[in-house]
Amino acid sequence: MAGMKKIWMFAICLTIGLSSCDDFLELSPTDLLTDDNALVTLDDFRQALNGCYSGLTSGAYYGGAYIVVADRMSDDLRRSSENLGEGVQMHSYTFNASTAEPATLWTQLYSVINRANIIIGKIDEVEGSQGAKNSIKGQALFIRALAHFDLVRYFAEPYDATPDASHLGVPVMTQSMIGQPARNTVATVYDQVIEDLLNARSLMVETGIGPYRATPLAATALLARVSLYAHDWEAAKQYATEVINSGVWTLATGDLYRNIWTTAELNNEVIFKLMMLQNNAAIGQNYWSQSNDIVSFNPTQDLINIYDQVNDVRFKSFIGIRQPNDPDNVVTKYRGAPLDYPLDQRPPIDGLTDIKILRLSEMYLIRAEAHFELEDQTAARNDLNAVRVARIATFNPATDGNESGSALANAIMIERRRELAFEGHRWHDLKRKGLPIIRGADCSATQCELEAGDYRFTLPIPQVEFSGNVNMVQNPGYDAN
Repeated sequence: MAGMKKIWMFAICLTIGLSSCDDFLELSPTDLLTDDNALVTLDDFRQALNGCYSGLTSGAYYGGAYIVVADRMSDDLRRSSENLGEGVQMHSYTFNASTAEPATLWTQLYSVINRANIIIGKIDEVEGSQGAKNSIKGQALFIRALAHFDLVRYFAEPYDATPDASHLGVPVMTQSMIGQPARNTVATVYDQVIEDLLNARSLMVETGIGPYRATPLAATALLARVSLYAHDWEAAKQYATEVINSGVWTLATGDLYRNIWTTAELNNEVIFKLMMLQNNAAIGQNYWSQSNDIVSFNPTQDLINIYDQVNDVRFKSFIGIRQPNDPDNVVTKYRGAPLDYPLDQRPPIDGLTDIKILRLSEMYLIRAEAHFELEDQTAARNDLNAVRVARIATFNPATDGNESGSALANAIMIERRRELAFEGHRWHDLKRKGLPIIRGADCSATQCELEAGDYRFTLPIPQVEFSGNVNMVQNPGYDAN
């Protein structure tokens, strides 16, 4: 299989970042490692693990494409008049199996999986502290689970597309190897993700060095998200509750919340994030590049309208203007700081900021949705209102937070849209809930709506995968030839 072979050969070259566990946050690639001759000492495995984290920060993964592609396909962004073609195929739903973005995502995520597999497959052979080996293996399992889950979200239909999730998912890769893998069922992919996360959290220990490294509670938080997508409401509630009740994090308010979106923040809400250094991709440039002052995509008016623009701290944290009297809003979430912060407090690299993967607020919203599905509307409201109280200065639960029934379900979805805007969640939320995409009057794409269940809610398997793999099957709606 030509495509997968390229992925494996690329991934066997592991990016070095560390020479000791004391300076593990300084992720500066220097050399290349191969599976056969480089993983000899425990420090070699630490360096290889750093290569896994480096893969997550790539512009083809969380440093850009994974988040940005979903945002562009959602109803949260509209094409700017300054956009000369960037991301237009995905935004207008005219993509196919030869489009660059699906191939970029597929290749990078399987590269990350293979990096993790190299570590998982060899770490038990090395001499050294069992605790250190467990920690490295646990983190690699966490990363493998994250990448498999992210792949199945993009390249397969939702979990409940069939009663037993027996429809096609993505190939589950648990060994470092070159081959012609077939697609596993969605149920099998989820089972592997959950198994990896359970094993990961049993191997890792809470070290207090987060949030830049996976921890048992980070694995628990990801289990909550995975369980939500699998409609396992009891498990989603259980895992979210474990994180909330741990007492490690609290919901931030006011300036503490705004500081989450700077690169040098000390905050108490982020569970797991990726440190983005000067040589990393600058995700903010995918929305607005300050260096050349070009806006590719603006927030839609429909999104802007769901915020209390005066009292909701998220509005000023996520959305701003380029200059006075400019009629168009721009995405400022990844500027490093809101535009009204002093210039000397902004990061030196345009659009570069740490990427937040898991936050406490998402746990409250996961638990709220799980409570609702389990018919405990009081508990659902309490969790929903906890987020709204923290974010909206004037919000009063006694008078403003009394929704019930379908209004409560809708309020939870709206709050997810507000809280997780521009983090790649909205498109996946609409997909998993079986809802259409209906863009507003400011839509300038060639197609402004996508019916619920449309085949384009699932990305095509990249054409290159069919070059040498007779076992690969294309998703419905796309030409496999």
